[in-house]
Amino acid sequence: MALAIRNRWRVFVLASTFFVLSQFYQALMAVINTDLIHDLQLNASDLSLLSTLRSAGH
Repeated sequence: MALAIRNRWRVFVLASTFFVLSQFYQALMAVINTDLIHDLQLNASDLSLLSTLRSAGH
């Protein structure tokens, strides 16, 4: 019984960690998009492709 509860906590912590990391990455892209456009000389289409590639990795 104690092992089952411990495993549930591990799954919960792992899922929560991945959720927080994905939200962080999404917010990060919104914050640094102007820098990416300027530094890498991207247009809006290229930036959306970059964001899509991140989403496809899930």
